[in-house]
Amino acid sequence: MENGHESKLIQEIVKDVLNKLDPKYINVATHLVGIDPLVLAISDFLSTATDEVRIVGIHGMPGIGKTSIAKVVFNQFCYRFEGSCFLSNINETSEQSNGLVLLQEQLLHDILKQNTVNISNVVRGMVLIKERICHKRVLVVVDDVAHQNQLNALMGERSWFGPGSRVIITTKDEHLLLKVDRTYRVEELKRDESLQLFSWHAFGDTKPAKDYVELSNDVVDYCGGLPLALEVLGSCLPGKNRARWKCLIDKLRKIPNREIQKKLRISFDSLDDHQLQNTFLDIACFFIGRNKEYVAKVLEARCGYNPEDDLGTLSERSLIKVDAFGKISMHDLLRDMGRDIIHKESPGHPGKRSRIWQREDAWNVLNKHMGTEVVEGLALDARASEDKSLSTGSFTKMRFLKLLQINGVHLTGPFKLLSEELIWICWLECPLKSFPSDLMLDNLVVLDMQYNNIKELWKEKKAGALCHCPGFPYALAGSAGE
Repeated sequence: MENGHESKLIQEIVKDVLNKLDPKYINVATHLVGIDPLVLAISDFLSTATDEVRIVGIHGMPGIGKTSIAKVVFNQFCYRFEGSCFLSNINETSEQSNGLVLLQEQLLHDILKQNTVNISNVVRGMVLIKERICHKRVLVVVDDVAHQNQLNALMGERSWFGPGSRVIITTKDEHLLLKVDRTYRVEELKRDESLQLFSWHAFGDTKPAKDYVELSNDVVDYCGGLPLALEVLGSCLPGKNRARWKCLIDKLRKIPNREIQKKLRISFDSLDDHQLQNTFLDIACFFIGRNKEYVAKVLEARCGYNPEDDLGTLSERSLIKVDAFGKISMHDLLRDMGRDIIHKESPGHPGKRSRIWQREDAWNVLNKHMGTEVVEGLALDARASEDKSLSTGSFTKMRFLKLLQINGVHLTGPFKLLSEELIWICWLECPLKSFPSDLMLDNLVVLDMQYNNIKELWKEKKAGALCHCPGFPYALAGSAGE
């Protein structure tokens, strides 16, 4: 260096060496359970000797372990490439000011191991990534991608990466993985794996302490195989006695854990429009366990269009599942998250919530005539209850009620007091001998009355109603007796 400033030269050399020797490993949680088979499958696919650029996608619901799996695979491969980069929390970072530009700069810095010029905008960053990395064999992980523009900005085309490069994408949205070479879905942990993971965090061992086996099983049942929940709850229980454990478990069944809910809520908030969110909330409150065709018929009347794409989107984003028989299911914690959103609409007054599903709340609202115009859906199962009788006057103020389930309820009074907006009535074990003629059914789409005492539905035509009751199988029916 000029003027013999050797100390400055030494400092520059040390800085450059340290930069080149910067550890590539990503910190991974100490106790990982149940991920080995998936890690092995992904590693086998990526390790195959080929000059092709290989891209894999890992998808699943929030908190299921996608990022942990990507970290383990990254650590196995990072030293085999000319450059590597693990871009964490893509969605969260991209929401910051110039977030995508910051991610582009990190990608270039981590791979090139040198300070890059400041990127002025996303388009310029795309050009720089392609120009400077296209001849390098690299390993890149883009973690928690939520939108296509994020992928476009960071890995627009395969040609951006040199021969033999490997790219791993983690996302909650399976739809974003249409162009990858192979996808891997992360499923919930099995029960024995769940108990082991929970025990590591709660007891520092692979199994629970002798006096806490039953309580540990209760927590594991509540978590439903979700690693995030098992880790969070396991970490907050050490040091508490059995009585406090039991109180916490009882509380969780009424008030979901805030840290878990915050993580799960991200998926709900990222749904593209209000109607899609409404569809998720309707399923969470009323339609879990129902057949997809059955639910779609109701939702089509509710939203005014065919909901097939909406249901597909919810499935792609791991918010619902549809099995081979068409049955819709949802993880219990996602269900609780959805119902908690509704609860927060009016915590102290259930009659001012858009949906009422809890038996105690529904009974109080109807018995005390506390319903309001806000209520759009209500479910009350009174089949196992001694109190079954209610007045139709209970529904007078719920003028915009569209979804109604009153299994086992004995309704008395004029049925014209029920909402004219009803599109779904589920009334299992209806005690009536004949269907009330004064019930307005102009908008009714699904009438589900299994196990009833009805001998005659109606004398006049009620076209367009889908009946699901004895004598009227799951099909369109015109009038009773046909």
